[in-house]
Amino acid sequence: MFFFRKKEKIKCRYASQWMLFMLLLSGSAVAIAQGRHSAVTPKPNIILILTDDQGIGDIGYLHNPFIKTPHIDSLAMHSTQLSNFYVCPVCAPTRATLMTGRYSIKTGMHDTYNGGAIMDSREVTIAEYLKEKKYTTAIFGKWHLGDNYPFRPVDQGFDESLVFDGGGLAQPGDVANFSRKDSAYFGPVLYSNNIPVKTNQYCSDGFTDGAISFIQQHKKQPFFVYLAFNAPHAPLQVPQKYYDLYRNLDKDMKQAGRELMLPEMNAQNIEAAKRVYGMVTNIDDNVGRIMASLRQEGLLDNTLVIFMSDNGPAQPRFKLGLRGQKASVYEGGIKVPCFFYYKGFKAGKIPETLAGIDVLPTLLDMLDIPAKKGEQQIDGISFLPLLEGRNPGNVMDIFKNRYLFFYWQRGYPEAYRNIAVRKGDYKLVGHTAASSPLSALEVYDIRNDSLETKNILSGHTQVAADLKNAFDKWLSNALESPHLGIQRPILGSDKQPLVILNRNDAKGFPPMWLQENIYGYWDVQVAQSGYYHIKADFLSGFKAAGTMVIRFAPHQVTVDNTDTTTHSITVDKMFIPKGDYRVECWYSKKGGAPVYPFYLVVQRDDYNDTVTKNATGNIF
Repeated sequence: MFFFRKKEKIKCRYASQWMLFMLLLSGSAVAIAQGRHSAVTPKPNIILILTDDQGIGDIGYLHNPFIKTPHIDSLAMHSTQLSNFYVCPVCAPTRATLMTGRYSIKTGMHDTYNGGAIMDSREVTIAEYLKEKKYTTAIFGKWHLGDNYPFRPVDQGFDESLVFDGGGLAQPGDVANFSRKDSAYFGPVLYSNNIPVKTNQYCSDGFTDGAISFIQQHKKQPFFVYLAFNAPHAPLQVPQKYYDLYRNLDKDMKQAGRELMLPEMNAQNIEAAKRVYGMVTNIDDNVGRIMASLRQEGLLDNTLVIFMSDNGPAQPRFKLGLRGQKASVYEGGIKVPCFFYYKGFKAGKIPETLAGIDVLPTLLDMLDIPAKKGEQQIDGISFLPLLEGRNPGNVMDIFKNRYLFFYWQRGYPEAYRNIAVRKGDYKLVGHTAASSPLSALEVYDIRNDSLETKNILSGHTQVAADLKNAFDKWLSNALESPHLGIQRPILGSDKQPLVILNRNDAKGFPPMWLQENIYGYWDVQVAQSGYYHIKADFLSGFKAAGTMVIRFAPHQVTVDNTDTTTHSITVDKMFIPKGDYRVECWYSKKGGAPVYPFYLVVQRDDYNDTVTKNATGNIF
């Protein structure tokens, strides 16, 4: 059911429309007209919808002729579309920037796993800002900013949460669903306000049900809903009826092919596209359900709905011809669909270059909430004047003259490995070492070459030098952030007496993921001196008798094991004084190489919450 009057879907068959695509990409879309259209009502409800790995071309209103997204298309046509909106190349950093308005590295976020996807608890999130205005807040879906106290959503301003651990369902950090790699999206175990519960729906449907229920319960007070779908992220699990919609995609793509500038796609890529498109169409139906619920509850006129994705596509498929995909700082990795629906904003297109760091300051501007200073200094700029059509000339200059920085490496950002700097129409790209000469970098004129086909550095060396110097200064400043330190989950706290230390948060020699022979450890803080039960689970079990060592240096326990039928060993009681520790654990047979655990469960001795223990499989 459409929330708006049904509109004819934009089609692209094929060459006659491609010039329109290029005009849109080059930023020639007209900004909304001057003049304030309407004042922002006091305390509007806010719904932020974020999808996972949905690229710039994985949506109908941006001219994908294959995908079916009628609800999103209709909503977008009645919204303010941000034609040039940018995020980080990968998921967790984008989420940190959205929550804080700050570059992710400043928040402590320096990876998607390897212990680098834990945002410093001192960061002030959207939810915490809104609670100061008496909003009720909730998250449904993917958090990926820390799984244990004090980094969980409920520790960062959310009144209600329905989430999973780690960066994705069935990933190593998601202990509860890891064993169901081929079906985890169907009836996953989720954490409802920190209590694990077994669900019985497809994950996107369940997250939407949670959001609708929350809206209905809190419709008489201002609310903030963060609906963070984990689709269409891999594993690409999709309900059959949605997959069936794209059974002929092979034929359709072959017919469209070259005219749509599709990347080279093998059979595996096409199969992935079928699944991704099915997952996105499922999201589309759920967006339609959200909008229908707002209409039914009489909330449309006082609700801001934001729709966006977190990075480019993870697999090659239609992406408007843009270069690169997820993890790349080329346009295909960082340019995503985004629109704002609100009655005070005129439907239209804003061509200014905007970014994920700008969302939070824009919301604060709407609500007249002062931003934090000092260590919490926001990097983004409010684009509320553009949304409302106020004084766009001066505002346009602000966005044209600022620098935007993009980066992605495993670990910390480096000069100049997979980095980009944007100012105005020019973009500097680096895929080289810090010692390389300026000539090793790339410069593109995005307005006239949105596909980044022509490196114009030789004729724009001064532009390159300016952008390079700006990055050098930014990186030096960013790496001095006091929040870019060791993030320690807290063990033994009354807030979380039972803690699972998972592979997403494990540190060690990269990639510390599924590898059992790579050294890994966890940095933690023990809140209370006392006895603790510790269970170590090993992915492949034990092939021979041996010994296991658990160390909170200088405190250490060694356990002899002769049972080769199990995959876990429990230390019944280990006394650990209050303090900060590096937790190390390994198993080895005599003369053999050590094997490191898949996860650890640490429970305070006096903790006896049978509900949680049973829901996690009676882990002790």
